[in-house]
Amino acid sequence: MPSIPSTTIALPGLFAGLALLLMPGCSKEAGALEESRLLFQTGFEPDVSLTDRSIAGADRSLKSHNDWGADAARFAGTIAYNLGGPDDGVKRDGASIRIVPDPENSRNHALLLSLRDFRQEGQDEKGRAQVEIYKITPGLREFSYSVDMYIAPGFKLLEQYPGKVDWLTIGEFWNNEFWRPGEKYGFRITVGMAKKPGVHPLNLRLIADLADGTVVWERNDPKAVLPIGKWFRITYYFREGAAQGGRLAVKITPRGEKSRLLYDVRDYSYAPHDPAPDGLTGFNPMKLYTSRKLIDYMKSKDAPLEIYWDNLKLYKLK
Repeated sequence: MPSIPSTTIALPGLFAGLALLLMPGCSKEAGALEESRLLFQTGFEPDVSLTDRSIAGADRSLKSHNDWGADAARFAGTIAYNLGGPDDGVKRDGASIRIVPDPENSRNHALLLSLRDFRQEGQDEKGRAQVEIYKITPGLREFSYSVDMYIAPGFKLLEQYPGKVDWLTIGEFWNNEFWRPGEKYGFRITVGMAKKPGVHPLNLRLIADLADGTVVWERNDPKAVLPIGKWFRITYYFREGAAQGGRLAVKITPRGEKSRLLYDVRDYSYAPHDPAPDGLTGFNPMKLYTSRKLIDYMKSKDAPLEIYWDNLKLYKLK
């Protein structure tokens, strides 16, 4: 996809340096440094494909680090997509994941995650469509990734939802995955959309918790509003650390506008009781996951929950 231009804003600490690092064309030195730290990139152009829960192929519009097999599989043992349940196809029980034309530029391709109905997962009724990058070895102690998002206009209907929205996940960081055999130190940071009861815009919400549900920290700023019906780039900076050493910063860059820093959290980025943290081992860079009640509300309005994604880039900083 045509890239969303980066813009310079004052960002604190390491994230400021990272913003300059990831800004194409700043200098030959910055470009060389960016290339040396790039782990993987894709724009979902040919020959990227979805089949049997796998994402495969190389985006031939990019020169390097563009192959889901040869490049992504070098650092992650699991590269897949999941629609909830053991026998997922590209469409199942109202959830789908497809490579489709960009809603604003039919010559470009993007990844579309769509929820039109809920399904039963264990004891829960919910909807899920997600990309999975798991079993990262060695774990990532400091990294950044960016991805372009287009939240479909139907999401505006959720602003009218009478209750609060507190479960609408669009990304997750795992340090480490809850489900690993024998895992005692599971830790997750959830990136989601939220709002208070009544008519309010949807804002970005961050919450860190343990496998038993214990909340380690939370940030939920009503002013951290995400654009709807317009492409924007969301960029994350993650650093493993304890109370003041851990860090998660999030900025967005709407197309044609300046960047905005939404959060710069300095807190635990691993389980506080973990005596030997070993880096982040999994994340969901593209995800759409929510409850039956929100899906039913959207069904009553005859509108699916849909998000388009493009131009994923992952950088290893340490």
